[in-house]
Amino acid sequence: MKPLLEIENLTVAIDDEPLLSGVNLTVAPGEIHIVFGPNGTGKSSLIKAIMGLPPYRVTSGDVRFEGESILGLPIDERARLGVGLAFQQPPAVRDVSLSALSKALGIEKGKLDDEAAGLGMGGHINGGLNDGFSGGEQKRSELLQLLLQRPKLLLIDEPESGVDVDSLKLLTAVIDASSSGTSRSGNEPSAGSSSPTPGASSNTCTPRAATSWLMGGSYARGRRSISSIRSQQTGSETALPRRE
Repeated sequence: MKPLLEIENLTVAIDDEPLLSGVNLTVAPGEIHIVFGPNGTGKSSLIKAIMGLPPYRVTSGDVRFEGESILGLPIDERARLGVGLAFQQPPAVRDVSLSALSKALGIEKGKLDDEAAGLGMGGHINGGLNDGFSGGEQKRSELLQLLLQRPKLLLIDEPESGVDVDSLKLLTAVIDASSSGTSRSGNEPSAGSSSPTPGASSNTCTPRAATSWLMGGSYARGRRSISSIRSQQTGSETALPRRE
């Protein structure tokens, strides 16, 4: 299978301070890859360098997406190719709602409703974006915005950080479904519960293009929490050594 993402001998720095050196990684369509390591090993730096965010600077090596180098492309062009990034701490935008954002993107309301239901966000699509959201709601909001755009590769920095158990279960289910080429939709769990509302029909999965995932997580809670996502045989785990 042709690789979706290829990272070859990548070295990343901020100003003259090296952050990563000689990183190699290949991600195929539909694969889930998790990068583990202690704080300061460069997990976030790797993800942000792939997306082209400043001040991260690639000093050597290459990042190829669908066989073509993307190092010379600005952030918006990388996004248009199908690379999406979920921020660890997304900003709140009080005057923009998820429904308004999806409308601006040309996304049908039915599609928004289905994706929002699968992430337990149906009651938040008309309020301010991330405004007053809990940590788990922020993560689900970020994921919802990206899934609506159908990225081919989704980069997510510490998906377990600041997330409650119920939100983590929802995130895990959606990640597994999207990487296998289905979309999880249906009834949301009631507040404080990971089970569907009694008497309601169960969640369903509809076909969609498979999404590849590259995630960074810390060793402690992250290893225990994200381990349930690694149900796919195509997934892999990479450990970054502590930077001296």
